[in-house]
Formats: sequence, structure tokens, C-alpha cells
Amino acid sequence: MTASKTLFHQSVLLAELIRFLDPKMGQDFIDATVGIGGHALAILSKTEPTGRILGIDWDDKALGHLQKKNHPCLILREGNFAEIEQIARESGFQKVEGVYFDLGLGSWQIEEPEYGLSFQKEMPLLMRVAPEGPSAAEIVNRYSLKQLTQILRDYGDLRSARLIAGRIVKARKRKKLQTTLDLKEAVAVKHPAVLARIFQAIRIATNNELENLKKGLAGAVNLLQKKGRLAVISYHSGEDRIVKRFFQEQMKKGVLKILTPKPIQPKKEEVKMNKRARSAKLRVAEKI
Repeated sequence: MTASKTLFHQSVLLAELIRFLDPKMGQDFIDATVGIGGHALAILSKTEPTGRILGIDWDDKALGHLQKKNHPCLILREGNFAEIEQIARESGFQKVEGVYFDLGLGSWQIEEPEYGLSFQKEMPLLMRVAPEGPSAAEIVNRYSLKQLTQILRDYGDLRSARLIAGRIVKARKRKKLQTTLDLKEAVAVKHPAVLARIFQAIRIATNNELENLKKGLAGAVNLLQKKGRLAVISYHSGEDRIVKRFFQEQMKKGVLKILTPKPIQPKKEEVKMNKRARSAKLRVAEKI
């Protein structure tokens, strides 16, 4: 991928994230999903000139865009946040004041054909965020009815998962599903919200997102110094359940203190300005 286009993305729950992380001059943080740097640059404005941020992302296009800003306190690394601990150690980040994840997609990722994520226009059926790896087409054309049903139920919260999976299996017998519109036609669902959950489920499976999240959270805790904070912005009930359970387990072990008994959600004004923020939930915990 190239970084020639200007990318745009509106950061979600920015004020709330900064309030909980409370960044100060000279402190180091890790942005596990740096994207084009909305959260990171705002935090750096509080921590510079001596504080650093390690920005990790597996989207080389986003990193290429951010690299052009040439910020001396922003260290960028391409990689999967499942390997956050190794990436951090290799980059000279041993113990930090905070680690944060924003699990949402960038606006450019949804809009641009090379990611294959939108059901609103014809794109190759990819749905992968990393430049390489398995594609959504492999899943919908090869997985069994049982496997597809489980993906749609677990990752899309779809009651009609088996019915929709059956339609995919039936459609691929007629022709290979190669584009996002092929998949849209196969599932025969008109409601945009349901279509979004179908595509979300396939995307989560394609990128192994929930397993990566579990590994990333475990690695992040090991990188926090005492009173360091771990913050996660999620957009899907499966993601939020993983974060909630992880925080609870770490609290029982005496490792973390939960700072958000209930998740923080965007104010009405933010949702009005940015509809993609409506399902966002922020959870924060502190290292004991």
C-alpha cells in the first residue's frame, strides 16, 4: 500500500481518554492502534518535549501517512498488537505510564477499495487490515456451514446466523464470491445495520481480532509501571466482553484496579458529529 492520499479520521472519546490517562510532561505511553495519530498527537501535546509515544499499527498505509509528520517523540512500528510486549521491548519501552487501544476502523479503511471492507460499493472481498494474510474471500468460499454460522453468531451477534450462513454456502455453489457486493447479494439482507454486523463478523474472523486482543491486553499489563493505566475503546460486544473479563480477572489477582465500573460512552454531541462513535465504549484500569 502507498501513503499518497490524504487520510482523515475523527478520533473517538478523545477528551475522555486524555482525562483518564492524565498525560504529563516527560511521561511515556504506548498507542497500540496508532492509525493516523489522532489520539497520539493529542497526548504528545501534553508530554513533549521529553515524553515519548510508541505507536504500533499493522496498517502500513496509516504509518506511512503519520511518518510524514516526522514528530521526534513519536516512534512508529509496524506490527500486530498481539506482540505488543516484544515490540515495546525492542523499541526501548520497558515500563510506561499508559497503554491504550482504539479497536475501531479508520474512516479511510472503510472507504478505500484496497481494504475491501464496505458493502456500499464494489471492492475485492479482502477485509484485512494488514497488507498480507488470509482474505475474507477465503473464509466465505471455503469454511463449512457450521464454521460460518459460528462466526456470524459469535462475532456479529446475529440470531439468524445459520440462515445467513446457509445463503452464503448456497450462493458460492453458483459462483465464487469475489467482491463485497457478491457477499452482499449472497446474504440477501437489506437492512444496513444487519449487513454491517455480517461484514463485521467476517472481518473479525479474517483478522483474528479477538484472539489478538486477548494477547495484546496481557502484554500491555506487563508494560505498565505502578499506577500506569490501561485504556481500551471497543465497538463490538465481543470486544467489550473480553476487556471487561480481563479487567475483572486481573482485579481478582490484585494486578489491576478498575477505574470504570461501567464503560464510558460518547456524549450525544460527539455521536451527532461522528456517527461511527455511537457504539464506542471506553474501559480503563490502573496497575496496582
